[in-house]
Amino acid sequence: MSINDVQTELNIIKTGASVNFNSDNEIDNDSNNIKSILKKNIRNLESFVEGKVINMYARPWNKLEPKLKRTKINEYLQEMVNDNEINLINFNNLIYKLHKEIEFNRKIKLTYDKEKCVITEFDYSVYLIS
Repeated sequence: MSINDVQTELNIIKTGASVNFNSDNEIDNDSNNIKSILKKNIRNLESFVEGKVINMYARPWNKLEPKLKRTKINEYLQEMVNDNEINLINFNNLIYKLHKEIEFNRKIKLTYDKEKCVITEFDYSVYLIS
């Protein structure tokens, strides 16, 4: 390959066309070829990435990290405040106590649905007494 061939290839690449050499080393320009290959590769990459999206909350309760547990506890208790099942004072006390329990890696007895990623049952009255 000569210097002219290399320069020609570089110029063609800059303009977006592809280079195909036939048996006589003649250059065939085919800009659709490289574009179709790029589009196909991009589609393959997008479909791969879309298939790998994982919900970090879709695990059993004991496998969640402390930060994720705190988030789910907050969501559950906030919903109870919104439904007027507990008042704001109890909400704040529960948040404080439950965050301490999670921080010290103590078990919290509750039912967690990993498919829906929500706490379904939780007897919080145990934490209001103490």
